[in-house]
Amino acid sequence: MARENGDETARVPCNFCEFSRYERVPQEQGYGIVSMESEIRRLRVLTRRITGKDLDGVSFPELELLEGRVKHVFEIVKEQKTQVEQEEREMLRERLQMKQAANEVPFSASGISPGETPQNQDDEAPKPVTAHQRAYERRLAEPMESEFERLWLLNERMNGRKLEGMTLFELSILKGQLLGSMHRISDMKTEPIAEDKARRLKEEQERCSLDSVKVEDHHRGVGQSDTRFFLSQEKTENGRAG
Repeated sequence: MARENGDETARVPCNFCEFSRYERVPQEQGYGIVSMESEIRRLRVLTRRITGKDLDGVSFPELELLEGRVKHVFEIVKEQKTQVEQEEREMLRERLQMKQAANEVPFSASGISPGETPQNQDDEAPKPVTAHQRAYERRLAEPMESEFERLWLLNERMNGRKLEGMTLFELSILKGQLLGSMHRISDMKTEPIAEDKARRLKEEQERCSLDSVKVEDHHRGVGQSDTRFFLSQEKTENGRAG
Protein backbone atom coordinates (compact mmCIF):
# COMPACT_ATOMS: atom_id res chain seq x y z
CA MET A 1 0.00 0.00 0.00
CA ALA A 2 2.87 2.29 -0.68
CA ARG A 3 2.52 5.04 -3.17
CA GLU A 4 5.07 6.87 -5.26
CA ASN A 5 5.57 10.57 -4.58
CA GLY A 6 8.34 11.87 -6.78
CA ASP A 7 11.51 9.93 -6.00
CA GLU A 8 10.32 8.90 -2.55
CA THR A 9 8.02 6.08 -1.50
CA ALA A 10 5.73 6.89 1.43
CA ARG A 11 3.55 4.38 3.25
CA VAL A 12 0.06 5.78 3.60
CA PRO A 13 -1.77 4.65 6.75
CA CYS A 14 -5.43 4.05 6.14
CA ASN A 15 -8.55 3.49 8.17
CA PHE A 16 -9.06 -0.09 7.05
CA CYS A 17 -5.55 -1.04 8.26
CA GLU A 18 -5.48 0.78 11.59
CA PHE A 19 -9.17 1.60 12.11
CA SER A 20 -7.98 4.86 13.64
CA ARG A 21 -9.87 8.06 13.15
CA TYR A 22 -8.30 10.44 10.65
CA GLU A 23 -7.77 13.67 12.59
CA ARG A 24 -8.24 17.02 10.93
CA VAL A 25 -5.23 19.30 10.86
CA PRO A 26 -5.83 22.29 13.15
CA GLN A 27 -5.60 25.54 11.23
CA GLU A 28 -3.82 27.26 14.10
CA GLN A 29 -0.81 24.97 13.77
CA GLY A 30 0.35 27.03 10.81
CA TYR A 31 0.29 24.37 8.14
CA GLY A 32 1.23 25.89 4.78
CA ILE A 33 -0.03 25.22 1.30
CA VAL A 34 2.42 22.36 0.79
CA SER A 35 1.24 20.63 3.96
CA MET A 36 -2.39 21.14 2.99
CA GLU A 37 -1.75 19.65 -0.44
CA SER A 38 -0.07 16.68 1.23
CA GLU A 39 -3.05 16.17 3.53
CA ILE A 40 -5.45 16.39 0.58
CA ARG A 41 -3.45 13.76 -1.34
CA ARG A 42 -3.47 11.57 1.73
CA LEU A 43 -7.22 11.92 2.15
CA ARG A 44 -7.75 11.07 -1.50
CA VAL A 45 -5.79 7.85 -1.08
CA LEU A 46 -7.83 6.93 2.00
CA THR A 47 -11.09 7.70 0.25
CA ARG A 48 -10.24 5.76 -2.90
CA ARG A 49 -9.21 2.74 -0.87
CA ILE A 50 -12.36 2.69 1.25
CA THR A 51 -14.45 3.03 -1.92
CA GLY A 52 -12.73 -0.03 -3.41
CA LYS A 53 -10.55 1.81 -5.93
CA ASP A 54 -6.78 1.72 -6.56
CA LEU A 55 -6.47 -1.72 -4.96
CA ASP A 56 -3.59 -2.95 -7.11
CA GLY A 57 -0.80 -4.23 -4.90
CA VAL A 58 -3.04 -4.74 -1.85
CA SER A 59 -2.49 -8.18 -0.34
CA PHE A 60 -5.28 -10.72 0.11
CA PRO A 61 -5.35 -10.37 3.94
CA GLU A 62 -5.60 -6.59 3.56
CA LEU A 63 -8.47 -7.01 1.10
CA GLU A 64 -10.29 -9.22 3.60
CA LEU A 65 -9.70 -6.63 6.32
CA LEU A 66 -10.97 -3.85 4.07
CA GLU A 67 -14.01 -5.89 3.04
CA GLY A 68 -14.90 -6.55 6.68
CA ARG A 69 -14.58 -2.86 7.47
CA VAL A 70 -16.80 -1.80 4.57
CA LYS A 71 -19.43 -4.39 5.48
CA HIS A 72 -19.45 -3.13 9.06
CA VAL A 73 -19.90 0.48 7.93
CA PHE A 74 -22.60 -0.63 5.47
CA GLU A 75 -24.65 -2.02 8.37
CA ILE A 76 -24.17 1.23 10.32
CA VAL A 77 -25.36 3.32 7.38
CA LYS A 78 -28.28 0.99 6.71
CA GLU A 79 -29.40 1.31 10.33
CA GLN A 80 -29.07 5.10 10.19
CA LYS A 81 -31.06 5.18 6.95
CA THR A 82 -33.84 3.14 8.54
CA GLN A 83 -33.95 5.54 11.48
CA VAL A 84 -34.16 8.58 9.19
CA GLU A 85 -36.94 6.91 7.18
CA GLN A 86 -38.93 6.42 10.37
CA GLU A 87 -38.36 10.04 11.39
CA GLU A 88 -39.44 11.31 7.98
CA ARG A 89 -42.58 9.17 8.07
CA GLU A 90 -43.40 10.64 11.47
CA MET A 91 -42.80 14.18 10.19
CA LEU A 92 -45.00 13.50 7.16
CA ARG A 93 -47.76 12.22 9.41
CA GLU A 94 -47.54 15.36 11.55
CA ARG A 95 -47.64 17.61 8.47
CA LEU A 96 -50.72 15.81 7.20
CA GLN A 97 -52.41 16.31 10.55
CA MET A 98 -51.53 20.02 10.51
CA LYS A 99 -52.83 20.33 6.95
CA GLN A 100 -56.09 18.67 7.88
CA ALA A 101 -56.44 21.02 10.85
CA ALA A 102 -55.71 24.04 8.61
CA ASN A 103 -58.36 22.94 6.12
CA GLU A 104 -60.95 23.14 8.86
CA VAL A 105 -60.22 26.88 9.38
CA PRO A 106 -62.70 29.07 7.37
CA PHE A 107 -61.30 31.17 4.54
CA SER A 108 -61.09 34.96 4.99
CA ALA A 109 -62.88 37.46 2.76
CA SER A 110 -59.84 37.81 0.58
CA GLY A 111 -60.03 34.13 -0.26
CA ILE A 112 -56.66 33.44 1.30
CA SER A 113 -56.52 31.11 4.25
CA PRO A 114 -54.61 32.17 7.35
CA GLY A 115 -50.90 31.59 7.06
CA GLU A 116 -50.91 31.90 3.27
CA THR A 117 -49.41 34.79 1.35
CA PRO A 118 -50.49 35.84 -2.13
CA GLN A 119 -48.12 34.88 -4.90
CA ASN A 120 -47.63 36.61 -8.19
CA GLN A 121 -48.49 34.07 -10.84
CA ASP A 122 -46.71 36.16 -13.44
CA ASP A 123 -43.33 35.72 -11.78
CA GLU A 124 -40.99 33.90 -14.09
CA ALA A 125 -39.62 30.64 -12.75
CA PRO A 126 -35.83 30.53 -12.50
CA LYS A 127 -34.08 28.49 -15.14
CA PRO A 128 -33.07 25.07 -13.86
CA VAL A 129 -29.37 24.54 -13.27
CA THR A 130 -27.96 21.17 -14.23
CA ALA A 131 -26.02 19.08 -11.72
CA HIS A 132 -22.92 19.20 -13.91
CA GLN A 133 -23.08 22.99 -14.08
CA ARG A 134 -23.45 23.27 -10.32
CA ALA A 135 -20.53 20.88 -9.78
CA TYR A 136 -18.37 22.81 -12.24
CA GLU A 137 -19.15 26.15 -10.62
CA ARG A 138 -18.51 24.69 -7.19
CA ARG A 139 -15.13 23.35 -8.30
CA LEU A 140 -14.12 26.72 -9.69
CA ALA A 141 -15.01 28.51 -6.47
CA GLU A 142 -13.77 25.80 -4.11
CA PRO A 143 -10.57 26.75 -2.31
CA MET A 144 -8.08 24.21 -1.05
CA GLU A 145 -9.43 24.34 2.48
CA SER A 146 -12.93 23.51 1.30
CA GLU A 147 -11.54 20.59 -0.71
CA PHE A 148 -9.86 19.31 2.44
CA GLU A 149 -13.09 19.66 4.43
CA ARG A 150 -15.07 17.86 1.72
CA LEU A 151 -12.64 14.94 1.50
CA TRP A 152 -12.35 14.73 5.27
CA LEU A 153 -16.13 14.55 5.70
CA LEU A 154 -16.46 11.96 2.92
CA ASN A 155 -13.78 9.83 4.53
CA GLU A 156 -15.49 10.11 7.90
CA ARG A 157 -18.84 9.03 6.48
CA MET A 158 -17.30 6.18 4.49
CA ASN A 159 -16.01 4.94 7.84
CA GLY A 160 -19.40 5.16 9.54
CA ARG A 161 -18.93 8.49 11.31
CA LYS A 162 -20.50 11.96 11.00
CA LEU A 163 -23.83 10.46 9.85
CA GLU A 164 -25.98 12.71 12.01
CA GLY A 165 -27.91 15.27 10.03
CA MET A 166 -27.61 13.42 6.72
CA THR A 167 -30.75 13.37 4.63
CA LEU A 168 -32.37 10.20 3.36
CA PHE A 169 -31.08 10.99 -0.13
CA GLU A 170 -27.51 11.45 1.12
CA LEU A 171 -27.67 8.20 3.08
CA SER A 172 -28.97 6.38 0.01
CA ILE A 173 -26.00 7.64 -2.01
CA LEU A 174 -23.58 6.65 0.75
CA LYS A 175 -25.16 3.21 0.98
CA GLY A 176 -24.74 2.80 -2.78
CA GLN A 177 -21.08 3.83 -2.57
CA LEU A 178 -20.43 1.24 0.13
CA LEU A 179 -22.26 -1.43 -1.84
CA GLY A 180 -20.17 -0.63 -4.91
CA SER A 181 -17.04 -0.78 -2.79
CA MET A 182 -17.95 -4.26 -1.54
CA HIS A 183 -18.48 -5.48 -5.10
CA ARG A 184 -15.14 -4.08 -6.27
CA ILE A 185 -13.28 -5.57 -3.32
CA SER A 186 -14.96 -8.95 -3.87
CA ASP A 187 -13.96 -8.87 -7.54
CA MET A 188 -10.39 -8.01 -6.60
CA LYS A 189 -10.32 -10.89 -4.11
CA THR A 190 -11.52 -13.43 -6.67
CA GLU A 191 -9.01 -12.36 -9.34
CA PRO A 192 -5.96 -14.04 -7.74
CA ILE A 193 -8.08 -17.09 -6.89
CA ALA A 194 -9.23 -17.40 -10.50
CA GLU A 195 -5.67 -16.91 -11.73
CA ASP A 196 -4.42 -19.58 -9.33
CA LYS A 197 -7.12 -22.02 -10.47
CA ALA A 198 -6.27 -21.36 -14.12
CA ARG A 199 -2.58 -21.93 -13.42
CA ARG A 200 -3.27 -25.20 -11.60
CA LEU A 201 -5.59 -26.37 -14.37
CA LYS A 202 -2.94 -25.63 -16.97
CA GLU A 203 -0.30 -27.49 -14.96
CA GLU A 204 -2.67 -30.45 -14.57
CA GLN A 205 -3.37 -30.52 -18.30
CA GLU A 206 0.34 -30.38 -19.10
CA ARG A 207 1.03 -33.17 -16.61
CA CYS A 208 -1.74 -35.35 -18.08
CA SER A 209 -0.44 -34.68 -21.59
CA LEU A 210 3.08 -35.67 -20.52
CA ASP A 211 1.77 -38.85 -18.87
CA SER A 212 -0.07 -39.75 -22.08
CA VAL A 213 3.11 -39.35 -24.10
CA LYS A 214 4.99 -41.57 -21.65
CA VAL A 215 2.31 -44.27 -21.88
CA GLU A 216 2.37 -44.15 -25.67
CA ASP A 217 6.16 -44.40 -25.69
CA HIS A 218 5.96 -47.35 -23.32
CA HIS A 219 3.46 -49.20 -25.50
CA ARG A 220 5.48 -48.41 -28.59
CA GLY A 221 8.61 -49.79 -26.94
CA VAL A 222 6.81 -52.96 -25.84
CA GLY A 223 5.47 -53.49 -29.36
CA GLN A 224 8.90 -53.11 -30.90
CA SER A 225 10.37 -55.60 -28.41
CA ASP A 226 7.67 -58.15 -29.21
CA THR A 227 8.29 -57.74 -32.94
CA ARG A 228 12.02 -58.30 -32.53
CA PHE A 229 11.33 -61.36 -30.37
CA PHE A 230 9.01 -62.95 -32.94
CA LEU A 231 11.43 -62.22 -35.78
CA SER A 232 14.25 -63.82 -33.81
CA GLN A 233 12.15 -66.90 -33.06
CA GLU A 234 11.14 -67.21 -36.69
CA LYS A 235 14.76 -66.94 -37.82
CA THR A 236 15.82 -69.62 -35.35
CA GLU A 237 13.11 -72.02 -36.46
CA ASN A 238 13.97 -71.48 -40.12
CA GLY A 239 17.63 -72.22 -39.36
CA ARG A 240 16.74 -75.49 -37.68
CA ALA A 241 14.48 -76.52 -40.55
CA GLY A 242 17.30 -75.87 -43.06
